[in-house]
Amino acid sequence: MSYSVLAPIYEQLMDDVLYTIYLDLILKYSTPSKVLELGCGTAYLSRELAKLDYDATAMDNNEEMLEMASYYAGNDGVNITFLQHNITEAITGRYDLIIMPVDVINHLNTKDEVYQLFKHVFNSLNNNGLCIFDSLKCTYIESLIGHNEAILIEGYDIEWEVKSVNLHCAHQHQVTVNKVTETHITKGYLEEDLYQMISAFNVIDKIELEERIIYVLKQKEK
Repeated sequence: MSYSVLAPIYEQLMDDVLYTIYLDLILKYSTPSKVLELGCGTAYLSRELAKLDYDATAMDNNEEMLEMASYYAGNDGVNITFLQHNITEAITGRYDLIIMPVDVINHLNTKDEVYQLFKHVFNSLNNNGLCIFDSLKCTYIESLIGHNEAILIEGYDIEWEVKSVNLHCAHQHQVTVNKVTETHITKGYLEEDLYQMISAFNVIDKIELEERIIYVLKQKEK
């Protein structure tokens, strides 16, 4: 799923509590420096960090999301570097902090893809760099199968349906906005598998929520 159909209303669908936790963790473990938001969507966190004098870069694979992110950044009067980027590919530039908020890694459907992502993150961090990300729990992912709802936001008719797929700890989202439909698979990972995929980092903090776990990683010595 490219999220193109959701780009105009993505901000209205955000989890404010989750973003507040991210901001608290970022400010706890870092000072204004070079930060990269991977899978940025409309780049809410990048905008907030730019206001606090962070040098922010925001990357997303979706052109419509980046257009909305740039629009919001202009309204906020902040300077952010926006780049179109697929998270399975090597990362341009070097950063002190890389954040991947709101189940970015759950858009990857294999362990190999997740491992490669963290390899790219490791290689793009300056020495002792930090990474903050979250991952949905398998129990939560599986609990959503069969869920459907219809909502109206600012003139956009949204229909959301969650279906089963032939993958462990996964489901398929089908989202229809004003009769335009997109689908994507959400895939979770057991924590013991995830720790293997992030073995190049030390876990220095972890926050467990009902539906997800947020990790704060510090790069091991290169």
